[in-house]
This record gives sequence, structure tokens and C-alpha cells, in this order.
Amino acid sequence: MSEINLLFRKNGHPHEDEFVLCEVESISRNSVFVSLIEYEGYRGIIPIYEIAPGRIRNIRKYVKEGKVIVCKVLNVDPLRKHVTVSLRRVSERETKNKISWLKQEQDAEKVLEVVSQRTGYDLKELFVSLTRALPKNYENLFDFFQDISAGDAKIKTDLPKDIEQEVVKTIKERIKPKEVIMSADFTVTSTLPDGLEVIRSLFTTLKSKYSKENAHFQYSGGGKYTVRITTKDVKHADSILKNIFSDIETIVGNKASFAFLSKTVKK
Repeated sequence: MSEINLLFRKNGHPHEDEFVLCEVESISRNSVFVSLIEYEGYRGIIPIYEIAPGRIRNIRKYVKEGKVIVCKVLNVDPLRKHVTVSLRRVSERETKNKISWLKQEQDAEKVLEVVSQRTGYDLKELFVSLTRALPKNYENLFDFFQDISAGDAKIKTDLPKDIEQEVVKTIKERIKPKEVIMSADFTVTSTLPDGLEVIRSLFTTLKSKYSKENAHFQYSGGGKYTVRITTKDVKHADSILKNIFSDIETIVGNKASFAFLSKTVKK
């Protein structure tokens, strides 16, 4: 048996091309039999030709009983609650995304487990109350909890007030607010005799002004610099970056040349 024990279950049926978490139940010479973790009562089969590209001599090189794997749904039989799934059609990136989702869901459920231990309130009742109160613009508890942690969302449940307050308190203890990291490369150069001092003064001013905005500056050589901004959303990061670049042009004036190079965003 796997160590995964999620309270979360999806409503309805899996759909074709969906990526699902599967636990390997048994292995035969030509097939792998799995259960779907997110869908109650659903089981499936991975034909040998859907395990990996090329000829497979030993299935157990790729899967083992009790292991959790990410598969792609090929077809669904809702009446039998049975699916045919593929392992070989799942990319490394798709696997990482699904595993990341799983870890987030586990983190969210751990919050409720801690609240249950602290208060004695039934864990499943906590989960049902929270998921019932989940706003429509959220697909899972973790995203909702991140916004609660940041103060951007509020809980409105049928739970007793003291239990609800304990949930909020525990969320803020254990879940970090959502972060966006924006990095931008640019150049600032000057040919004037005091150009070096102009640039030093510029970055002294920028570091002081934008320290509270979680903006960090780094010199990369050859007149190239990087600013890294950590904030809660892309729009806010873009606004800070726009202000930084405006300040650079204002401060250096005609004493130095400024040029934007590139920008990347990591969520």
C-alpha cells in the first residue's frame, strides 16, 4: 500500500487526456493494474505497450506494486468505473506538475489534521466544511489557503467560530502566501569621468527605495545588472519594475545610458 491517504476526491468521472494519480495494485506479464487515487472506486489498466517506448522485457523495471505514478487517461468506462491509461505518454514536466499538485493538497490537508489534533474536532467534518465553503474561483484548498495566508481571502464556513479561527491561525503558521519572482536584466553604462560614481549613487538610491518591495539588485559584469522582485502577483511585479526603470532614467539623466534586455517570471 502507498503512503498517500488523501481526503480529496474529484466529483464525476475521469475524462480522456486527463493526467491522474494511480497506485500500482498488481503486475502481470502484459499489463499493470492500478487504482485511481483521485476518483473513488475507479480502477484501470496499463497495457504493456503503454508503459514505455520500445520493446519491454521486464515490466518491473518501470513500475512496482504500491508505487504512485502519473498516467494519462486514454478511455473511460463510467458504468464499470474502469479506465485505460498510459504511462509512456506522460512527460517529465507533466509528472512534476501533478506531483506538485499532490504535495500542495497534502500540505492543505495537513493544516486540517493539525487543527483536528489541537481542537479534537473531527477531521473529515473539517474537510467537508472547508470544501463546501470553497469559493468557485478556487479549484483546490491549497490555493485558497495561500490567499488566506496573504490576507486576500476570508473563510466563511458553518464551523464554530473558535474552530474557524484555529483554521485561519494554522493556515498562517503552515502555508506561505503565493509568490511570483520576476527577474529583469538591463544595462547602465557611462563614459563620463565620474560615470562610475553616478552608477554607484544610482544603485544606492534604488536599493534604499525598493528594499520594502523585495527588490534585489545584482551586478553581472560588463555594465549588465539584474533586478529580482518577489511579490504576490505578476501585475504588482510589473508595476514595481516599471517604477524602477522610470527612476533609473530620471536619476542618471544624460550622465549614463540605460537599456532593458530581458525579463523572466517564475511562479
